[in-house]
Amino acid sequence: MPLPSLDELRERLAACYEAAGVAATDAYRRLRRTFEERPALGRALGGGAAVVVFAGVAVGVVTAQDAGPRTSNGGQLLLPAVTATPRADEHNGLLAAPAHPVTPAHPAAPAHPRPPEPGRAAPGETGVPHRPVGAAVPHQPERAAAPAEHRVQTGETLAMVALRYGVPFEQIALDSGVADPNRLRPGQRLVIRAKAADVEVIQPGRTLGDYARSTGRRVAELMRLNPQLVDPDRILAGGRLDV
Repeated sequence: MPLPSLDELRERLAACYEAAGVAATDAYRRLRRTFEERPALGRALGGGAAVVVFAGVAVGVVTAQDAGPRTSNGGQLLLPAVTATPRADEHNGLLAAPAHPVTPAHPAAPAHPRPPEPGRAAPGETGVPHRPVGAAVPHQPERAAAPAEHRVQTGETLAMVALRYGVPFEQIALDSGVADPNRLRPGQRLVIRAKAADVEVIQPGRTLGDYARSTGRRVAELMRLNPQLVDPDRILAGGRLDV
């Protein structure tokens, strides 16, 4: 039987490729149609494929870890042997005594130390005068905190500045030399000093009765302590309230 020529082989291969392509296309269409009709089957197959891939990766990682520290001879991990050469002055685990005594790094202090020179502290002292136990500590006056400075922004009122810093607007106006608290100009410099401990800054929405309950005083007593208040039902937010 004569062998086919090269052209015949090419034609047969082309026909086989074409038939395989048609069969693969038909199989893909049927599989796609099946997945479209049964979406649950597609999800199940996808989940199974993911499990198979994950298991394969896990097996590969475990195999690589097991094969890493092993060697070809016996599968045992080879550790380098550490040996030590004994010194000449060691024998049966005992150290020989040194030939010469060791001189200490710091010589002992003399029995009678020399008194310190005037204006210098004695050795071991820091120069701080010694205070006997139980002696009263001299009182040091507390330094007042430096006042802060605020530059007025456009549309800003004195009450807004007072609520921002927690200082009554009457005190800010007095410290800053503001003649009319209702008129501020942008860029104006305001001095902010700390308020006294017995002074409250009136917050928006609170009444004089609220401050009376929180401080344990009566409304009449608060009115007596704050003569600037004319009407107990009208108190200005950001204003001063002596408690």
